[in-house]
Amino acid sequence: MRVLTSDQMQAADRSAVEGAGVTSSLLMENAGRGVAAAMAQHLPTLDDQRVAVVCGKGNNGGDGFVVARILGSRGVDVHVYLTVPRSEVSGDAASTLAALGAAGLLVDDAATQESWTLALPAIAESDWIVDALFGTGLSRPLEGRWATVIDDLNATGVPIVSVDVPSGVSGETGFVAGATVKATMTVTFGAPKIPLVMAPAALMAGEVVVVDIGIPKAIIDEVPGEHLESITHERANEWVESRPDDIHKGECGRVLVVAGSVGKAGAAQLAALGALRSGAGLVTVATPRSCLGVVAG
Repeated sequence: MRVLTSDQMQAADRSAVEGAGVTSSLLMENAGRGVAAAMAQHLPTLDDQRVAVVCGKGNNGGDGFVVARILGSRGVDVHVYLTVPRSEVSGDAASTLAALGAAGLLVDDAATQESWTLALPAIAESDWIVDALFGTGLSRPLEGRWATVIDDLNATGVPIVSVDVPSGVSGETGFVAGATVKATMTVTFGAPKIPLVMAPAALMAGEVVVVDIGIPKAIIDEVPGEHLESITHERANEWVESRPDDIHKGECGRVLVVAGSVGKAGAAQLAALGALRSGAGLVTVATPRSCLGVVAG
């Protein structure tokens, strides 16, 4: 599965809109629906729980508004917290925000430090938090009020579902430079992003779920720039041939491991176990006599 940078993902979005006839509003709708569907699939008791959706002003926030609307239509006890003034929400995000009112969902004001502090106890009483603050376009560490918001969310101890990437990570690298959401699950769109597969940022993502939002696979595969791939279980299974149940170990490949020295017997053990676990039928370790007892043990 191809792994994209934030710039490559934006290029894929543009190609889908300009060349494949997919509107940006449809991409946002599909993204929000994808997050809601992933939550419903992975969180079996979701319908009986309280969910706080914490939104910023950009497309990530717009995705969050859709998530809230879809969860609300399922009967989930959902509450939306807007961390910026409504006047700063524009474009497709403004349309999805307006749709919340039409669906009968109220939006709580958390646009100032004072209003955020007042909203925090209710957020902390939720069963799940949806992090829809910042997406892959973040290019600098979060500071000031935003760092406080992130730290407060992490401190609640409530499990967090991040939209696309955990807020605070850069979409271009695997580094964590400042305050970052510690997610239980991250639902990302179209393809994994670099911070979701490279440590230390990947350690903040929790379980990563990739959902299709309508960008053709050919566009993702052909987007210009460096080509990084993540090996999935499905892909690896294509490379491993099935074996008959009555196969003999001598038919599965033989490995000779020449390793070990005084104080380094562990190297021989690790290499041998690795060879067995990779599928070899018979592994022989050639090691100095001084290591023989340790390795054999």
